[in-house]
Amino acid sequence: MPRERNRERNRERKRKNLNKLNPGEEAKILSTPQKPVLNALGLRPGKKIKTEAKQPFQGPILASVKGRKIAIDQEIANDILIRW
Repeated sequence: MPRERNRERNRERKRKNLNKLNPGEEAKILSTPQKPVLNALGLRPGKKIKTEAKQPFQGPILASVKGRKIAIDQEIANDILIRW
């Protein structure tokens, strides 16, 4: 049982919101908010995403998915769960 708890804790440590990812880091999307536009942009669970840049003063996050660059609002990025 203790090993299972440790594994679960390690998984939780590797999960975070997209807005916590630093520029240049890459991660795998675990879940996204239910917004049709995100699916159309390629932001789906299982896809890899890379943060290219973060704009100051709560501006958008510039990220890339399969070579496509996308600007994502901070509030939406906060609802995108990733694993790095």
